[in-house]
Amino acid sequence: NLELVEEMRSSVFMGTSGVVSFTEEGDRSVDGWTMSFSSVVVGAERLQTREVAVHTEALGLVLHRESPPVWPSGESTWDPPHSDGVCSKPGEVYSETGRGCFLCPAGTQAAQDRTCHPCPLGTVSVRSGTDCTPCTEGV
Repeated sequence: NLELVEEMRSSVFMGTSGVVSFTEEGDRSVDGWTMSFSSVVVGAERLQTREVAVHTEALGLVLHRESPPVWPSGESTWDPPHSDGVCSKPGEVYSETGRGCFLCPAGTQAAQDRTCHPCPLGTVSVRSGTDCTPCTEGV
């Protein structure tokens, strides 16, 4: 088995991430290692990927400026769009299925877990996107 280990240590071959070789300790060498970052794009007939960046030991991270990532909203930009999970307006929550932010309906309010919760007993929100406030007596 020692011969097999020695043979493996001396192996050099091309893998999907670049040249694969091993150190004396048997760990993978990072020399020539390339990491590709891709974005999935919905094509006319199938899903497609396009490379948006590459990381190499020699150059570090190189962005393909002409090929920005495609976000779940369908927008292609280097700046993450507002609609990809972070809602900034009060009373808004993010909907993965709707792929965007929406106001919590009347009778609910936005909660810490990014969902709409019914107003607690004795409170009400009369418009979408508003917080629950104590009910006015007699109303």
